Amino acid sequence: MADLSVPLQWNPVPEGLEGMASPDGVAASASAPSHEPTEPPAFDLQLTLQEDLPFCWPAPPLACFSRARPQDEALACEVVGLNGSRVQGQMLKFAPSEARATVQVPPSRTSMPLKFEQFCCLRLTTPLRPDSSASSDGSADQRFDRTVTPYKVTLKQGTPLEGQTVGFVEVDFGVFLYPPHIENGTRLTDVSVQRLFVPRTAFSHFEIGARIGEVLVAQQSATAEQVEEAAQEQQRLRQQKIGDLLLQKQVVTPQQLLEALERQSHMPPMRLGEALVSLRLVSDDQLNDALGQQKADRDTPLGELLVRMGVVSRTDLQSALARKMGYPVVDVDSFPVELDALNRVPYATAARLQALPLMLREGRMVVAMANPAILSAAADELEFSASTKVIPVLAKARSMNDSLWAAYQKVGAAPDERIDGTGLDSSFGNIDTDSLMEALEKEGSDAEGPEEKAIEQSDNSLVRLINSIIIDAAKQGVSDIHIESDPGREKIRVRFRKDGLMRTHLELPPTYRSAMAARIKIMCDLDISEKRKPQDGKINFSKFSAKHKLELRVATIPTNNGLEDVVMRILASAKPLPVAKLGLSELNLKWLMQAVERPYGMVLCVGPTGSGKTTTLHSALSHIN
Repeated sequence: MADLSVPLQWNPVPEGLEGMASPDGVAASASAPSHEPTEPPAFDLQLTLQEDLPFCWPAPPLACFSRARPQDEALACEVVGLNGSRVQGQMLKFAPSEARATVQVPPSRTSMPLKFEQFCCLRLTTPLRPDSSASSDGSADQRFDRTVTPYKVTLKQGTPLEGQTVGFVEVDFGVFLYPPHIENGTRLTDVSVQRLFVPRTAFSHFEIGARIGEVLVAQQSATAEQVEEAAQEQQRLRQQKIGDLLLQKQVVTPQQLLEALERQSHMPPMRLGEALVSLRLVSDDQLNDALGQQKADRDTPLGELLVRMGVVSRTDLQSALARKMGYPVVDVDSFPVELDALNRVPYATAARLQALPLMLREGRMVVAMANPAILSAAADELEFSASTKVIPVLAKARSMNDSLWAAYQKVGAAPDERIDGTGLDSSFGNIDTDSLMEALEKEGSDAEGPEEKAIEQSDNSLVRLINSIIIDAAKQGVSDIHIESDPGREKIRVRFRKDGLMRTHLELPPTYRSAMAARIKIMCDLDISEKRKPQDGKINFSKFSAKHKLELRVATIPTNNGLEDVVMRILASAKPLPVAKLGLSELNLKWLMQAVERPYGMVLCVGPTGSGKTTTLHSALSHIN
């Protein structure tokens, strides 16, 4: 009997419900116990979950016991807390729909609602006896003895529950066990049982019947050493994470990939920094260092910053993404790539990002990427290019460039020479705007007739040209880039604004007219099909050239004959100028300081484009700060 002078201490709510796991060692699972199957139960399992109906505590799965009956009176019970303390009282109500049991503990006259997550088990101490008619001939005793089997419930907290039970009933919210009724250390002569409930939140797994390993040893089907070796292997596999298995067993079929993505969707969300710290690939100080740098350079992904700092390698990043975040690892050399997916992304884009489209499913495109450091940034750009949602996975290949070229060769979209996949930055150092212009003029002179073939927005030479124009403008200190189109055979003019003056930077063949506007719209995620309305957007140029941290504000303006002009403003990223260096007169500077230093009011800063409004406001805000 419990000592009622010891108060029942309820621990805080335990961690989230864990799934049913395999038992320790080599043992029979709860759903397939090792003992002989019993006769079909002669009762209806009425696990009532409605709030307005009393709960029917299930009877043991033995024919001699009557069917489950609703609880119509208080039942004597014993409750075991999470810390092992025991209290006896009266169970007034058992409500699985609310995940709680209402208990009254003498001498108190008030009831105490206990959530399932607040106790280890609840035992009804009044023995349950079989029907007298079913047990009068002694056959019930024989059936009872045959069905008594050992059980073990591994609790999340405290020592495990062990004993014998006459079968069990497993439900969503826990498991019901039926230990034989014991008094004074011996089992009674009749076949009475107690009823024991263990909530699902309290245990990790349970075993019914003898362990398979013990049975094999008893039957001399295996040695104790073999059973121990198998148990150790089972424990190793149980502790192995999904990500470890993904790294070892790479995905090679669409079905495997869909199953891996389904597993990933059920994994708890985790940030990359947390994953790297938990794997001890970076320290807290190194992570905080990288996060501090990222505040000043928000356009660079955290993984790329850590790689540049030399803290981790790209292999470490891939390991963290797979082990802790569940990203599938796909063997792109063996995976059957779908042609519809390849047609969504140009070869030049795929080679630059080192990304291979694998398949389309439910309006989404699964893409394998070789560089885990820019996973999210590359996925964003691919979404712009493919006009669909992208699901990134990790790529494993002997040579990603060879795999990309071989895949695109099947659809006739790969050039004769392979792109090295190092990105656009490498081409900037070798081919300048003048060289590109010579090539474009040669193409224009080779074209015959008025119906020349229009250039596509994904053409590699056009992509390189636009990036070269932006980089040239940044190097020359230009504030605006104007791209102006005229109808007919007139060339496209690209003009730079510097210090308020406009000058022509270059002229392009008319075949690039539509493609240039479309390419710039893609870079700032605008609608390329809309040509009759003006649009505004921004370009984060570091996505296209990691060496150049530029941001551009873009405006497109429809003109006559269905054409469009584009204006790109290069936003200043340098530190604000001191107010004293703005070039204001002494009187104007005095008035400005008086205005901005007031605690209330409004300062209007007006003027034409390029007159210095933004520079003045940045300087004033810097002065206030």
